[in-house]
Amino acid sequence: MAAEGRPYGHTCDACRAGITGQLDTHHGGCGFLDGEAQLSKYRAVLDHTESCALGPSESHDFIQSLIQDI
Repeated sequence: MAAEGRPYGHTCDACRAGITGQLDTHHGGCGFLDGEAQLSKYRAVLDHTESCALGPSESHDFIQSLIQDI
């Protein structure tokens, strides 16, 4: 097991195939996604989140409108 904050060698077949993702958690640890089904689901969540996100100029305008409301 690796020490907190230090990388370690993870040499499973999924890692060598390049289908491993790392999830950083809010409490400082991390978890690994190393199955194609896990990665596919995670990619779908990220794609959906990205499709809902405002672009840079829309974000700027939104923040400016919040500031004006204060």
